[in-house]
Amino acid sequence: MSSIITVPSCCDDMPESGTLKVDEARQKILAAIDPITASEKLTLRNALGRVIAEDIISPISVPGHTNSAMDGYAIAADDLPEGGNRTFQVIGKSLAGAPFNGSCKAGQCIRIMTGAVMPAGTDTVIMQEHVETVEPDSIRIDDRHRSGQNVRQAGEDIAAGGTVLHASHTLVPADLGVLSSLGIGEVRVCLLYTSDAADDNRVVGGGGGGGGG
Repeated sequence: MSSIITVPSCCDDMPESGTLKVDEARQKILAAIDPITASEKLTLRNALGRVIAEDIISPISVPGHTNSAMDGYAIAADDLPEGGNRTFQVIGKSLAGAPFNGSCKAGQCIRIMTGAVMPAGTDTVIMQEHVETVEPDSIRIDDRHRSGQNVRQAGEDIAAGGTVLHASHTLVPADLGVLSSLGIGEVRVCLLYTSDAADDNRVVGGGGGGGGG
């Protein structure tokens, strides 16, 4: 039985002589490309879908202060009972926007709400569901708790001076929300210049709309 004579095809395992592997071809293409350096500043409203031209640095920390992640009672971790229960005197209250201005000492605690600044002398929050009210100004807790629980540290999400978004990132709706929350109203985005027979100085932006720079 004679064999069938075939010719090379795209389904063959062996590439044709002189062809490039995908990685080699990609490297050659990238080596021939000149980076885009032209840019313009746009308001956030017009920047959606555009590629940012530089790293965006946060001017503030998020959260801006160490605060409670729960409604409960702020105490010092050194005061946590190692076995059994312990009673604490409630000496004040810390609310979001109305912090407690004093200092918490051993055997004391501060009633605290979610988002409120942690009072001086405290570093741990006992959620209110895990507290037993003994008297109007006293509570009791058991030994199930750990140091630093239910507390959000200043800059835990974003540190002041930290990079929020890196250059070459394409802005999506969620990015605009983050930047707006940081007080950033404008961003610098890349410009791509093209030319054709009709207009030799056409500017191609992105999906976000215009603006001059």
